[in-house]
Amino acid sequence: MSDEKHESVSVKEVASNEKNIGSSIGDVLRLKRESLNITLADVSEKLKITPRHLESLESNQFSNITNPIFCQGYLKSYASFLGLEKEPLSDELNRILNLKTKNQKRLDLKSKPT
Repeated sequence: MSDEKHESVSVKEVASNEKNIGSSIGDVLRLKRESLNITLADVSEKLKITPRHLESLESNQFSNITNPIFCQGYLKSYASFLGLEKEPLSDELNRILNLKTKNQKRLDLKSKPT
């Protein structure tokens, strides 16, 4: 999938596709997991992510995961495991945590005067 397509898909569109219109990142993850009849313990065992961190993702308590890079990685792994598009969720998390993507960092470097 191209970067352009990822940029054009929002969390709301992912939520809409999953019939969770207007949902947050956590809602999308939780509702998808529940629709698949998978427990947090099952996800934790499979992905080797603590249930506490999974609960933090599902409750939008991202600050409970102290390192934003780990938070981003957990989110991407969890979304992939559930069969969700991970990039729109990841982009929304970047926005929430005020993190810059690799492309944004490259643009910043290019725009700096030398």
